Amino acid sequence: MRFYICLCMCIFSARALKFEVVQKTCESASQSVQLENALNPDTAYNIIYRWNRFGIVRDWQFQEDEEDEFKKNMHCVKLQFISRLMLPNVFSQYLSDLSYDVGIQKSLCYRNNILTELVHVNDVSVLSDFSAIEVTKVANGYLKSSVSVHYQIPWYFAVLKPIVDKHVQQSFTDRLVVLNEELCSNA
Repeated sequence: MRFYICLCMCIFSARALKFEVVQKTCESASQSVQLENALNPDTAYNIIYRWNRFGIVRDWQFQEDEEDEFKKNMHCVKLQFISRLMLPNVFSQYLSDLSYDVGIQKSLCYRNNILTELVHVNDVSVLSDFSAIEVTKVANGYLKSSVSVHYQIPWYFAVLKPIVDKHVQQSFTDRLVVLNEELCSNA
């Protein structure tokens, strides 16, 4: 039994990554970003569609979420969809295809000018147990997001963690830009 547990722990290398992303809000002083608008079905879809580099969003599901006591005093929604994810090019040395269709589940909640997103991505080729928590607020003309990401990568790809981390950070930066642009266009 002990050998089995050690073997399982050694197969994957867990990664926790924390970072902040900052984006200046709307150019016009007359516009102001309303984070709660990100919970609108059309806005949520547009953000996902524009952020996805392939323009692929399938099996889109959107629903209001007030299932538990914790969410009673918040406006929450659940999103579920299939999209396409691209692994960093460095993996091309090891894999024949770098793009994969993935299932993504998101819970978004808004309260007191704070947008919280919980994200889970179904296993993708070499990455597994990918989840993220992003907390975004508007302050002094900027969108500020604190992001915490967790994923597992096989031990034989552990040397590529810095490249994966950079790719993940860029993806969240790109998404914040799109979020800002969508919310500014709806302001």
